[in-house]
Amino acid sequence: MVQPDLLLNTVVTADKCVIEALTGDWWEAKMEGCRFYAGRFSVTIREKADMIIFFCGGLSQNINFIQAHKSMEYGSHALRKVG
Repeated sequence: MVQPDLLLNTVVTADKCVIEALTGDWWEAKMEGCRFYAGRFSVTIREKADMIIFFCGGLSQNINFIQAHKSMEYGSHALRKVG
């Protein structure tokens, strides 16, 4: 494989607006994008629950199981082991 010399990456909102553009070394720009995204769109789970209810976000996020499982995967982090 060829290692890229440069990365141009963007972070977009749900309505496709670019809110951050990152460029430079491919690995550093990727990691900076991950940090930006995590800082803006993540929450800290203070306490895990016995039951959680989550929402995929509507079409197209729940158009099929391949898409819908994403919210189940992320939501499962808030569930107790015996939940």
